[in-house]
Amino acid sequence: MQCDTSGIKIMNHKFTGTEDLAEYDAVIAQEPCDAAELIIKTCAEQNIPYCVILCGVPHARLSGELDNDVYAWYAYLLSTYPNSQFTIWHNGRFSSGCIYSEHGFDRKYFSRND
Repeated sequence: MQCDTSGIKIMNHKFTGTEDLAEYDAVIAQEPCDAAELIIKTCAEQNIPYCVILCGVPHARLSGELDNDVYAWYAYLLSTYPNSQFTIWHNGRFSSGCIYSEHGFDRKYFSRND
């Protein structure tokens, strides 16, 4: 499967949560660390589809609280943003997860190259 990269805009700056995301079809964030929850919250508030690939360690909540383990952090994100879906991978040493909006990612963004 290949992703159509036309129209993709790469942002490489600190995400503040004040960004107007209306011009974007979706937000994809790769291991944004402490910005993860802020990205999810901002996208949810602006009704922008998102996919946030999380690393295998917990990061601070917006409140500043830090969970003891990554599974507690994942559970917190899912309970706080209930319209999200979650996938987790185990590689034997640690786990990594992906939290994404339940709407907005349809097949039009992908084409199978078999």
